[in-house]
Amino acid sequence: MPDLSFSLGNFTITPFLISLLIVGFCSSFFIWRTLKEDVREDEIFNLTILLFVSALVFSRLIFVLFNLPIFGFSLISWLVLDHGVNFSPGGAFIGVFASAFWRAQKLKLSNWEVLDSLMLPSLIAVFLGGLGYFLKTGLVWDLFYLGTGLLGLLSYQLIKNKYRSFVWYKSGKTGFLFSFYAVYLSFFFLILAFLKNHGLYSKCLFGLLGLFFLAILYHRSERKLKEDLGFIKLKRKI
Repeated sequence: MPDLSFSLGNFTITPFLISLLIVGFCSSFFIWRTLKEDVREDEIFNLTILLFVSALVFSRLIFVLFNLPIFGFSLISWLVLDHGVNFSPGGAFIGVFASAFWRAQKLKLSNWEVLDSLMLPSLIAVFLGGLGYFLKTGLVWDLFYLGTGLLGLLSYQLIKNKYRSFVWYKSGKTGFLFSFYAVYLSFFFLILAFLKNHGLYSKCLFGLLGLFFLAILYHRSERKLKEDLGFIKLKRKI
């Protein structure tokens, strides 16, 4: 694949960087469109900046921690970027959702509605980021990001309109979009970590995140574990 990067002085512009800039713009628009009725525009702007910074900081921090033997304990080495894409997608999502949860409480908004509002921008980020990353690396495996984001986007509107009627999601509460797509993305990154032979820590992170969000999804459904596991007792009696 031809190199689509170009330089402006000492700064190199890559397709991945361009895709991140587009993601930032699109995410800001969708967050504003969702929250504009309940939140002042200056607060939405501050929230957007907070999420962007949190995504960068957490994604870099998680990547460094998982590669600590390479970086050591030198703060300078933690901050210096080489020519690779040295960020963790899982770390970015942790930073975004933790910051959004904290900020929603400060603004006295529904945590679940704010988290739900972030899922469409997150899927767009995976799709566009995956496209930019593939154009940068040319590796077939990196098309998985694009495909996962596309599948999520194609299903988003249908699931958003129908999830309250799902028999297994008996509560119909908000928080479904967040927890469902968080499970979807976590297990996708876990599968990709195995396919690309990433380190054990990376696999454990995505595996634990997937189980954590699955537990949130189950909790929001208001299903009862005793009822769902009742068939086990019935089988024993038989």
